[in-house]
Amino acid sequence: MNSKPATSYISQFLILIGLVVAGFVIAAVITLILMQLMIGNVFNSELMKKEMLNPANSNALKVVQLVSSFVLFFIPAVIFARIMNRDPLKHLGIRTRFSWMQAGLVLIIVFLGFTLSGALGELTSQIPIPSDWEAYFKKLEKQFADSVMVMANMQSTGDYLFTLFVIAIAPAIFEEVLFRGALQQVMVKWTRNVWIGIIITSILFSIVHFSYYGFLSRVALGMVL
Repeated sequence: MNSKPATSYISQFLILIGLVVAGFVIAAVITLILMQLMIGNVFNSELMKKEMLNPANSNALKVVQLVSSFVLFFIPAVIFARIMNRDPLKHLGIRTRFSWMQAGLVLIIVFLGFTLSGALGELTSQIPIPSDWEAYFKKLEKQFADSVMVMANMQSTGDYLFTLFVIAIAPAIFEEVLFRGALQQVMVKWTRNVWIGIIITSILFSIVHFSYYGFLSRVALGMVL
């Protein structure tokens, strides 16, 4: 029989949201400080946009991306887990043992998920929307693609490994710890239904990425994984 939690699930949800909002504010401040120190012109929006698209600032942008995602996603999740449990790693579902079988299954699911993601991305692009919405969403997609291309500027093997860590590995870990380790547990226990909890978490996960054309793909991949 399930025992009643010391802190209600709605309170847990609000605590987690509060920590994420605080993390967002702190990450924004840290980002401004780092950008000013490493690139400059942070208080001139036009010059700042130009500097952010300058390949010479690639490493600076990588550092900013790494630090901001760590503060925004990982730190709130760990603090939340520590509030809820004396063993935060256990609360977040982080295990010390490694399973090759589980890792292999994940790789197979990810590979198959690419096909599903591509199909849903194509489906999304076929959904009719107002022209001004379409222009705005495509502008966001282009800005994201441009920033990734700048960070993907690599001159050596070290640059390649660092870029791989910053763009692919670190954000995935930080985001998963927050959304699957912290938020999904709250949603599953609150709704008392595993699939409802997973679906809600996957939708929220996709929303925070502010990508219309990738929305369905991220929801589906979040559910499958």
